Amino acid sequence: MILRFPYLTKVLGIGIVALSPGTANTASHQEMCATSTQKVSVEEYYVASAGAMTFRASDELGVTEAVVLSALGEESATGTTGISFNEVWESLRSWTDAMTVIRFGGQVFEVHGPVNAGAPSTRSNFFNLSGHNGVGGHLRPDLISSIYAISLASERATIRGVTFLDQSGNSIFGVYVPSEGEEPPQEIVEQFKATKKLIASLPSAC
Repeated sequence: MILRFPYLTKVLGIGIVALSPGTANTASHQEMCATSTQKVSVEEYYVASAGAMTFRASDELGVTEAVVLSALGEESATGTTGISFNEVWESLRSWTDAMTVIRFGGQVFEVHGPVNAGAPSTRSNFFNLSGHNGVGGHLRPDLISSIYAISLASERATIRGVTFLDQSGNSIFGVYVPSEGEEPPQEIVEQFKATKKLIASLPSAC
C-alpha cells in the first residue's frame, strides 16, 4: 500500500519514507517568523494548552507551524535553517532510540528505530538513507526551510524531538525521543539535549 504525499511517500510495511520532487510553495519571511503580536498569541495559547503539539497550535491559531515554533522561548523551541540539515542529521544518528513521526491528512504514522546514515546522491537532490531498521528512503534537504528542536512540557510528560519544516512553514516529519507518556531513559534525554545545543549553535531560523 503506497500513500503519496506532496513531498513525502511512505510505503507501509517495509518502513520506507521518501520525499518526492515537486514544486514547493515558498512562504514569506512573515509566514515563517512570528511578529510581536503573534508571539503574544502563541504564548497565551501555551499557557492554556501546555505541551500541545505545534501542528495543533498552528491549526487553532491559523498560522504556520514555523510561526508557532519561532514564537516559543528557547527552552521550548530552537531553530536553524534547512542548510544545516547534514549537521543535524548526523547528530540524530547518535540517538540510541528514536521515533519518526509523519502527519498527513489527519493521519499520524510512527516508525520506531534508529536514525540511519545517509549521503547526498551524485545524480539528484536526494539524500539517500541506508539501513534496514528504522526509517530508510530518500530525503530532499533542499526542500527543508527550517529545523527545530522542541521540548514541550505538560503535567503528564515532556515531548522532545526535532521537526523538519517545508517551504510553506509546516512540518514534513519529526524525529522524537520515544516516551509513551513516561519519562524516557536519561541517556536518550542527554542525546536530545546535545542535538538541541548543536541546533542552537547553527544559523538561526529567524
